[in-house]
Amino acid sequence: MPLKRTPPASPGKTRSASKTRKTKRRREGSFDDNEDNASFREDIFRMFEEFKLEQKNNFKLLQDTITQQNKEIQTSLEFLSARYDEIHGKLESLEAERKTHLAYIQSLEDKVENLENRSNSASLEIRNIPVKASENKTDLTNVIVNTGLVLQTSIQPSDIRNIYRVNTKSNIKPIIVEFTTVAMKENILKLTKTYNKNHSSKKLSTKDLHFEDPQKPVYISESLTHKTRRLFSLSRQFATQN
Repeated sequence: MPLKRTPPASPGKTRSASKTRKTKRRREGSFDDNEDNASFREDIFRMFEEFKLEQKNNFKLLQDTITQQNKEIQTSLEFLSARYDEIHGKLESLEAERKTHLAYIQSLEDKVENLENRSNSASLEIRNIPVKASENKTDLTNVIVNTGLVLQTSIQPSDIRNIYRVNTKSNIKPIIVEFTTVAMKENILKLTKTYNKNHSSKKLSTKDLHFEDPQKPVYISESLTHKTRRLFSLSRQFATQN
């Protein structure tokens, strides 16, 4: 039986078939590339969405934290403001109370000053009289009586209501004598000024009152209150310095 053989393809048909296969492979490759690109875009989009969601959550958390901190700061400020108002109110109350106390103290000082002025209205202060050992009121009274003799006026023990020495830091402690009348006090002051004027080179001294040497001048003046004495001392100090 004779064999049937397929005749060889013509060169034109062979090139056409090869071209068709190549075109088919390119189309299949392009499809795969498109799928890869689409998958890549989806991955990128998904990652972006996840990142955006994460950032949104982080921002929300940060915002909530800031809001909470602001509330706490606001609460603290309100508390401090309330405390400030409370303390300020207490300070104003204390200041008002202090002023009231100062006014009351000033009122008491004025009353004491008036009482001292009344008490001293008939009193004299005698300075530079030496202190005798075991000195008593009789000794002090004799000093005043002898002073009256020097000034050529009669002073009786009955004219003296009270007499005492003032305790001071110095050795010479002034004598305070309170007479029974203001007229007696004024008369002694007047006579003392007259005596010193008439004896300008030999003013009233401890020698005139029969005290031993050293001889010292005797000063007789009105008895001042503590406040007045302090003001007088300051005024003398100011005059000396200026």
